[in-house]
Amino acid sequence: MSATGCVIWGTVCESSRLGDSHHLSVVGSIRAGGDYKISLEAKDSVRYIDDKAKARLTTWLVNQRNAGVHMPLITSDIVESVTNSQALLVSDRAKRLLAYFVRGTQSIGQPIDIDLPPQNVSGLSLEMIPRASRHLHECLAWTESTIAQEVKALLGFLEKRGWLSQEHHQYNSPVFVTVTVEGFQQHESDLIDRDSRQAFVAMWFNDAMKEAYLEGIALAIEEAGYSAIRVDQEEYIDKVDDKIIAEIRRSRFLVADFSQGEDGARGGVYFEAGFALGLGIPVIFTCRSSDMDDVHFDTRQYNHIVWNSSEELREALKNRILAVIGEGPNISPTTT
Repeated sequence: MSATGCVIWGTVCESSRLGDSHHLSVVGSIRAGGDYKISLEAKDSVRYIDDKAKARLTTWLVNQRNAGVHMPLITSDIVESVTNSQALLVSDRAKRLLAYFVRGTQSIGQPIDIDLPPQNVSGLSLEMIPRASRHLHECLAWTESTIAQEVKALLGFLEKRGWLSQEHHQYNSPVFVTVTVEGFQQHESDLIDRDSRQAFVAMWFNDAMKEAYLEGIALAIEEAGYSAIRVDQEEYIDKVDDKIIAEIRRSRFLVADFSQGEDGARGGVYFEAGFALGLGIPVIFTCRSSDMDDVHFDTRQYNHIVWNSSEELREALKNRILAVIGEGPNISPTTT
């Protein structure tokens, strides 16, 4: 085990080593929510961002893992993108904290201990850090928090709404948090807007993809009974990140096409797919056949629709939507 700390937070980590490529480091960090890889260039970039940007970067890592990417790769482009992104809304942070406790609960009524007030664990080896302190670090990661006081405030918010209860047995001891039945119900209702008529499309915005979008993706979504939305086609005055996040939340599902040009992959597609999956919104993966070898290996585990023509894409995507999501509310007897 290495004594090297988390590249992002400087906290003790489970491991830190060079990856298969000497240009990458592999890190296991409780404070960052789990394992990640980071490039040498990204290491340099992280040195110059503040704690709030580090918290947003940690949110990106949590979203990626929730999307099934077990060891996300942080590049300098990701650091730059996250630094310029918007912070989570307080309501979203509270829902993420509820989701954390729901995920960690083995049975209804089971309490989970968390170090509040936080204990001083500096100087301790990883094996010596108490379980309740580990849980606090993970809560910080899941809620885009920089200090424990923020987690405490979010717990109070959830408790007032009856979604969890807290027990504090004595001063300076862990708080025991239990998700209520109402909390489980709330978490389930937060996952998906099943009445939504729209599908969000994440893809490379380029003239080379115009036909694939209009005659492939958009047509397939329409024929399945939904409305396709692509942020670059919408008129809005707020920031693009806000628009993307808002429209993904309103969508019944997301189509993520990983086709790319000579400049490489569009990082936003990975972010948008991971964000949707982190919310429990289904994602359908597609990619042009000639670009599949360039798709990041962590994403290849998903069952992509591999296409060569817009017609092939339309037919396969329509069938996938109908099979996985079901007919949309816009379907009509004349739709083919």
